[in-house]
Amino acid sequence: MSEPMDDFAFCQTELKHLDPVGHFIALAAPAIHRPAFMALHAFLATINRIPTHVSTPEMGQIRLQWWRDIIADTQSGFGSGCGLANIGPLATALKQVQWQYHLRAEHLTAIVDALEFNLEHNPMPDEAAYRHHVWQTDSLPILLACQILNEGGEPRLPEGLMESAGLATGLARHLQNWPLDAANRQLFLPLESFTRHGLSLSDLFSGNPPDGLRIAIEALCQLAKTSHQSAMTSLGQMPKENATRFSPAFLALATVPRTLSLRRKSPTGQLSVANWRRYWSIWRMAARF
Repeated sequence: MSEPMDDFAFCQTELKHLDPVGHFIALAAPAIHRPAFMALHAFLATINRIPTHVSTPEMGQIRLQWWRDIIADTQSGFGSGCGLANIGPLATALKQVQWQYHLRAEHLTAIVDALEFNLEHNPMPDEAAYRHHVWQTDSLPILLACQILNEGGEPRLPEGLMESAGLATGLARHLQNWPLDAANRQLFLPLESFTRHGLSLSDLFSGNPPDGLRIAIEALCQLAKTSHQSAMTSLGQMPKENATRFSPAFLALATVPRTLSLRRKSPTGQLSVANWRRYWSIWRMAARF
């Protein structure tokens, strides 16, 4: 059986490969919590790839169910790694983090469950469904990261911070990727945000969307901007000690403004933001705390 730190070293290597920006963010975590922080984010990067790396939705369901079973396991010796030797280094590290930092299985499972939507080609129907989705995919990972930074204790954060931070980062990601998603006949942004401007799903998938699309995209960018501002204001109003402790969990917010600026300039174009620009934004935000 591999030694525990071998498993965490694997997580760091895997995270750097799958999500270089997430790896850069994880470097901001205190050294004592950094291996756990990286293990959590390596898990997130791995499961987020499942919908785009399976040949059929059924194969994706099998892989997601495997992770659900790993998360739900309460029989193995999590602290020592006993009984976890055959599930791979990432799952082994995740279970040890889950045990050491008291991460709730229902939170981890909710993140996995949300990815079922990504396996199908049904559009996100409305804003309420979208907000629930990004709560699972974006807010809950921030909450779990905060719990790691809080040494396993439930973090006490300003009301609404988790929701606004998750909505801002989720919208920025989906706004950046929406033309590529549409080319694959998928829509993660709420369809309701387009139909209220007279746009249909076929308009979005046509490759030649009508002029009304610019208005719809602008409205979504504004929602993301408002959510980002709300989250940053809440962080700025926290006691200095708490803001410093929890800020590594929120550093993805640093990349939101540039994504929104580019999307506003090009509502339908393919966007590409160089990683060095993201690193610079993250470093600047981290320096504030």
